[in-house]
Amino acid sequence: MRRSTIFIFLWLVSDMVEDPYTYDLTEFGREFTWAIMFWNLTEEHTRWMLSGILGGHTAMHALVADLGSRSLAEALRSAARGMEDHPIRPHVEHFCAGYQRLGEYRNLYVHGLRAFDVGAPDENMVRPLSGRIMVTKGRGRLRTTNDPLPTEKIVEFKDQVRSLHEYGRAISERLGFDDGEVREFLGMPSPSLEMPQWPAAPKSSIHYIQD
Repeated sequence: MRRSTIFIFLWLVSDMVEDPYTYDLTEFGREFTWAIMFWNLTEEHTRWMLSGILGGHTAMHALVADLGSRSLAEALRSAARGMEDHPIRPHVEHFCAGYQRLGEYRNLYVHGLRAFDVGAPDENMVRPLSGRIMVTKGRGRLRTTNDPLPTEKIVEFKDQVRSLHEYGRAISERLGFDDGEVREFLGMPSPSLEMPQWPAAPKSSIHYIQD
């Protein structure tokens, strides 16, 4: 029995069997929540950046507000092409690349999380829980993905999205869309225009059921 299904089984029979362990989702749940919140902030700021590049009018904000996440990245990339020789254009294009790449991870983690893995117990009989990606797709050939999602991967994703967000703030500041009043009030440093390095595309262990 897979570790992911072990937790589901224990949860179903917890009222019938006395279980000596305590299962702790605290760390995974905390990091997952922070990661998604940082992504939502980044997506919101990407809309603000795009509407600013396109003129910043109220009607433009309204139009951009209805774009889906994928369409938003494509629209921003198209807007960057119209910046011609503007020195900030390479940064906008690099931001787009990071937004699209990290968006792949976001979609995998948010839509693919189906179960939990159970870790080894500590001295207090507490077993930590982490995630497991379980996805089934057709597209002409039925296939499944069943991969662990350890807390470390969520932490890494969270840090990358936070870097993307700060990079976007730096771009907006150089374009004059962000006055930095909140940062100045809190004594925070200005974001850096140093180009972050984006991760490779997510890899999955694919099993073809029909073979």
